[in-house]
Amino acid sequence: MAKVKPPFRLAVAAAFLDGAPHGMAEILDLLQKNYAGEKICTPANIEDSLQSLKAVGILTIPPGDSPEARYALSRNGRERTLKALGC
Repeated sequence: MAKVKPPFRLAVAAAFLDGAPHGMAEILDLLQKNYAGEKICTPANIEDSLQSLKAVGILTIPPGDSPEARYALSRNGRERTLKALGC
């Protein structure tokens, strides 16, 4: 039986469950494996998802100097992501 992929935005949030901050390019690299060949996995869609997840408090921007915007899961975001994944 084929493994069902989570909805794209949930997959973006789940990519942060490792606890490390990530930028858009890193998330793109991670998700291209599962969403290869699908039109949804583009830099623009990932950036849109990152901004949306930040707007609802699932992601935060940790302090620090970085040339690229980096995001991390908030405590509440981690709980909500795990719950949505059924963990």
